[in-house]
Amino acid sequence: MIHSAIRGARASILSTSIALLGLPALADSTAPDTLLDADIDTLVQLETVVDSGRFPQKLINAPSRVTIVTGQEIEAYGYRTLADVLRSMRGLYTSYDRNYHYLGARGFARPGDYNTRVMILIDGMRLADSVYSQGSIGGDFPVDLSLIKRVEFLPGPGATAYGNNALLGVINVVTRDPIPGSKQLVRMEAGSNGHSGAQVTLDQSLNADTRLLLSASRTRSSGGTQTYSEFDSPQTNFGRAENLDGEERNRLFAKFLLKQWRLQLVASQRSKAIPTGAFNQIFNDHRSRTEDDYLMLSAAREFTLPDDSTASVQATYHQYDYIGYYPYDYPPVTLSEDTAQGKRLGLEAQWIKRVTDQHTLRAWGEIFHDSRIAQGYVDVDPYVEHMNDRRQGHHWGLFVEDEFAFSPRWQLNLGLRWDRQWTGDITSQPRLGLIHQFNNTTTLKLLYGTASRAPTAYERYYAIAGFNTANPNLKPETIRTLEAVYEYEADGLHLSGSAFRYRIVDLIGSETDPNDNTVSFQNQSRATAQGIELEGELARINGDRLRLSYTWQHSRDDGTGKSLSNVPRHMLKANWLAYWTPKLQSGLELQYESRRDTLNGGHTGGRPLVNLNLISRHLPGGASLSVLVSNLLNRRYSEPASRDHRQNRLRQDERQLLIVANWPL
Repeated sequence: MIHSAIRGARASILSTSIALLGLPALADSTAPDTLLDADIDTLVQLETVVDSGRFPQKLINAPSRVTIVTGQEIEAYGYRTLADVLRSMRGLYTSYDRNYHYLGARGFARPGDYNTRVMILIDGMRLADSVYSQGSIGGDFPVDLSLIKRVEFLPGPGATAYGNNALLGVINVVTRDPIPGSKQLVRMEAGSNGHSGAQVTLDQSLNADTRLLLSASRTRSSGGTQTYSEFDSPQTNFGRAENLDGEERNRLFAKFLLKQWRLQLVASQRSKAIPTGAFNQIFNDHRSRTEDDYLMLSAAREFTLPDDSTASVQATYHQYDYIGYYPYDYPPVTLSEDTAQGKRLGLEAQWIKRVTDQHTLRAWGEIFHDSRIAQGYVDVDPYVEHMNDRRQGHHWGLFVEDEFAFSPRWQLNLGLRWDRQWTGDITSQPRLGLIHQFNNTTTLKLLYGTASRAPTAYERYYAIAGFNTANPNLKPETIRTLEAVYEYEADGLHLSGSAFRYRIVDLIGSETDPNDNTVSFQNQSRATAQGIELEGELARINGDRLRLSYTWQHSRDDGTGKSLSNVPRHMLKANWLAYWTPKLQSGLELQYESRRDTLNGGHTGGRPLVNLNLISRHLPGGASLSVLVSNLLNRRYSEPASRDHRQNRLRQDERQLLIVANWPL
């Protein structure tokens, strides 16, 4: 089997680590809830520095409208995946096809797109692989949410600093550091559809300058039976996919702090059964599944230079392995393997010089070498090789920024990025930010930026005779964004609003050739989107918080004039975090979306979704217990499917229950 040796070695690493920790699966410890007892004014001071725009900056000075969800909020609302976290943010929404989760942002979400237009970072490491350049946000995301300190989202023009993939925004996942001292925590969970999991986390101070965080976890679910009317016939089990929605995950995380050095390991394995019969497979066949493996290593160090400027360097290694098992009846009945592997080495460096109190210079450089970009497709028995594509590539980028306060209340940010894409294309992208602190409580921002995305190896070179055609002439797609931002902060009240407009040119999408019925990726017409985002948050001294947001967005294909599919015109979200007693806390979440258009010209219905999480703390032995009820009202709803499915809409989960217990050792 392709990649079997690599997978076996990685499985050995995971299982050995779990065995050393003494449990079959790992759970992460929860950092002290210092922020939960703070009001918003205190939160602004504690969270005053974020990693937005590649460089630590104050929220008020960042040339973007940054959204932050803290690790404490992740625990309070019982979020299970990164998709849950992102779906709670203003202007973002997700789709799920029973295999992968997909992110929509600011009126754009191509059904089946592997999140290639949003960049995801884990402590500065790119999650995007060398083949699909995808951003995993569901069960295939390689880090347990209990290890996350915060998740930052930078939409629109603020993403220019990051280069390729950052068309619509950047998601920066910041993991927590090891807790001083010695601490061990066990996490156990059980829930609907046969879900079970365990996690063990170790924090250990080896000496005054050396700390270690080690965590491993294992989760599995059997999945329920899914029914699809499109397969309602005796030959396809009357549309019932029985016990074909299961998932298994293994994760390993390690962070080692040694003075100015930070060493990090992220490894994960995920296997997911496919109940939908996607890609015209045999329906209700238990061999249908995908496997996604990540291995990420990094070493980073910070410096203070003689001229009092600061610098940092980071070296990274990234490996991604994928196998899809797809049964077909040609005839004869054949099991096919769709494979991909990407290996990448990277070196990044940044430099910051505070020239005066009003003037700061910043620079960022990066270079990556893709030592392996491999795609394959074979029929297993009888053996037939349909594709065996092997490539290498390299790409580099340089970003410079000048931040200048030309009066006590006015600040100008000028940024420019150059990129040499792996395709050989050279691009340059400017970023402009004009920030006015109207008074001590109100800030206004006017932002402009451009960005580009190079076609992926999958989009350019995936070719199977009679089915898919390669297109090595694909060009990068580019975006221009203009945004105006208003922010108000005082007395525990935070108000914000933004209006944006962008246009994407040379948009990449799949098309079917009417002559031979094969599919290929082409540079299509332009797309334009505009929208308004409003948000308010109120906090009390006891930690209670209420957040409301509303989004209106509209996007269209400039070639046809039609609205883009899979885009809700209206979104309304409410989050209420409440402390009832010192031992009891609740997190209530309401999300409403208007209807979304499907690819066949139909649409889904609008839906309200209510989730409730209850947490009981300070139990005997320092334990805690939480109960999460997702889709509390048991609302039936669907989301648009991609062209890879016979279905136009895919039914989502009804009411789900999850119970989580944490015990310190």
